This record gives sequence, C-alpha cells and structure tokens, in this order.
Amino acid sequence: MPIALRRFHKDDLATYRAWFADQETARRISQPDMAWLRHVTLISNSGAWAATDAGRMLAVMQADWDSDMTAWICVVVAPSARHRGIGAEVLRALLNGFGNRFAVVEAGVEPSNVGGLKCASRCGFIPMSQEPDHEGFLHLTLARNLTIPAPGAEAS
Repeated sequence: MPIALRRFHKDDLATYRAWFADQETARRISQPDMAWLRHVTLISNSGAWAATDAGRMLAVMQADWDSDMTAWICVVVAPSARHRGIGAEVLRALLNGFGNRFAVVEAGVEPSNVGGLKCASRCGFIPMSQEPDHEGFLHLTLARNLTIPAPGAEAS
C-alpha cells in the first residue's frame, strides 16, 4: 500500500477528532483541539504529519524536539486501520524522512498498549526501563547509531 506522509493541515482536524469516538483512542491520548493544532503548526520545535493512502488519513504522528537533537514522538492510528502494521510503516517513514535529523528519538507507551509496543519494537526502539513512570508510561528510545529494522524484522 503506497502510504504518503504530509504535514497535518487544519482541514484534517475534524477527521482526526472523529477517531476519538473510539474508546481505545480516547483512553490513550487527549483529544486534539485548536490549542493542539496551533502547537503543531505554529511552534518551531513541533510538528504533526498525516499518513494517507488514496487521500484517506490512516495515522497522525506528532514530534516535539529540542536543541540537542532529541525528539519525542506520538503515533495515532485510525481505529479502522489498526492491526495491519500501519503504525510501524508510518513510523518508519517518519524516522527515515523528517525524523532522520535527530540523534535520539523517544516515545512513551502504556504497558497495556500491545500494538504500540510492537510498533516501536519493529522500528528499533528499546525500553529505557522495564517499569512505567509516575504517569504509567514505559519510555522507549531509538538512538541513531542503531539501524531501523526492515519491515518484518524485530529489534534485538
């Protein structure tokens, strides 16, 4: 499937917000609003991308970064597109494109989010700790001296 990445647009917000009618999505991440949209479109160290196939939005990714070239990312897959490897595919595309400029990329994933953990592992992220932080997230990291595994390969 030819997935394309592009910057998130204001016109995407209604579609993205509709995904939050799904309980799994709503429980994992805060619903985007105009403050979020301003953050990812107007702040110089933040951005959001839409992953599309034939014009249909399949995932939204957000990255925030600092001056020491560390980025923090979030991937949200459309409820209708889950369990098909789309998360790993779009994360790989982001890491090999825009994300390639960062020395370290980090993500926080809840231990119960099996799909999110598999997605991160498939893209080479490793746990920084086996214990969740005070907010309940496992912190995963991808150091750029590691290779992003090809589709179907698990990180070691």
